[in-house]
Amino acid sequence: MNADAGRPGSGPARLALEYLAGRLDGTLDLSGRPLREGESQARPGWRRVALIDAPDERWENWLPQHGITRIRRWDQELHLPGTAADPGSAADRQPGGTDVASAGETAGAGPRGLASRGLTAALAGAELVLLRVPKDRALFRAYLDAARRLAPGALVVAAGAIKHMDPSFTEDMRARFPRVDVSPAAHKARLLIAGDPAAGDRTAPVTAQETLAATQPAGWEHPVDIRIDAESGLTVHALHGTFHGAGVDAGSRLLTRALTQAFRASTPRPRSVVELGCGNGWLSAWLARQLRPDHLWACDVSRLAVDSTARTLAANGLTVPDADADVGAGAADEPAVADSGGPRIRVVLDDVLASFPAAALHPGGGWPAPDLLVCNPPFHTGAAVDTSAAQRMIRAAGEVLAPDGVAVFVYNSHLRYRPVLERWIGPVEQLARDRRFTVVAASGRHRAPDAPEVG
Repeated sequence: MNADAGRPGSGPARLALEYLAGRLDGTLDLSGRPLREGESQARPGWRRVALIDAPDERWENWLPQHGITRIRRWDQELHLPGTAADPGSAADRQPGGTDVASAGETAGAGPRGLASRGLTAALAGAELVLLRVPKDRALFRAYLDAARRLAPGALVVAAGAIKHMDPSFTEDMRARFPRVDVSPAAHKARLLIAGDPAAGDRTAPVTAQETLAATQPAGWEHPVDIRIDAESGLTVHALHGTFHGAGVDAGSRLLTRALTQAFRASTPRPRSVVELGCGNGWLSAWLARQLRPDHLWACDVSRLAVDSTARTLAANGLTVPDADADVGAGAADEPAVADSGGPRIRVVLDDVLASFPAAALHPGGGWPAPDLLVCNPPFHTGAAVDTSAAQRMIRAAGEVLAPDGVAVFVYNSHLRYRPVLERWIGPVEQLARDRRFTVVAASGRHRAPDAPEVG
């Protein structure tokens, strides 16, 4: 049998797994180094583990084999049912008695509660916190602060690729914990380990009170940056880790200038607008204020983005219910929804409009197909250039757009999205272009059996 079968496969995940295995079998010390002959160290008795941004389901297959059966996970991005990272499908395959859960996906969390409540539910009472080091240093600090506040005494293991971990990440950890060890490098990865062996490992069973605490806020809030955009006058709220923070992306700025010209010149205002990939919510707020649609649907795969968008809309007088209002939360078939006065607005945790067709067809609560869809798609996955997400977004836009609707995309000018837009949506017109970005409008619904890859 392959020794790696069923094990997390990325470099950081493999190193973290080897570290945990070595700690559990008594061959590695706290820092991840082999114990010398004659040395001994108490083996940990972890029972409750929090996985933060570690979506690979193989963790939940491996950990129970080593007696770790209480696992809660929080990922800042949504993973759909049936995918490798789906918590529900992973739970279905666990041995009897294993408690595997995706934290924070509970009714009442609301768009503005997805980040703080989700992390609280994952971390409360944890004895071991395993997290993937994010690219965003501010998000890393937020994770560390949450772990220190909500899981005091837990061992915190942060796994990351060496090329993305400069010394500042270690400094951030050392500023928050009394002892920090840096593991030996392996698999092009390294671990930052915060733990105090003098305090011992927590071995007491998880109590009913701890279980209750895991579902309740514990006074911790995900940090938020707030900024007023001088050009638009809009206030932007961005949770740490949200794309472009509380600033305004230059591509989105070019897109709004192009839309201003387009609607000044000709067409009636759109009645139904969708922003696909809403980020910090600035563009959604601009669309609501400037175009005054009857319906606005804003969605993103990131919990941080959905939370930020809800806060930005509320800060600009586009009211979103509080987190304890009667709103759903967080799966593709039950999106986090917030309706406001004025334009009917929904802020949805969703993967590429997966929940939109159901909302459009729901009796009595139908959501009209958009006559305007706007999108500033990502072209990176982590640090790597990856246009697959943009291609999925283009195809989804073509599937939901009204027959006479227009989809407006902005993208880096060197990317060849135009033929993909033409295949999946319809004829394309360039609205604006500068040194870095191109804004185009694709008109009308047009489906095709296939579409070209982006070069």
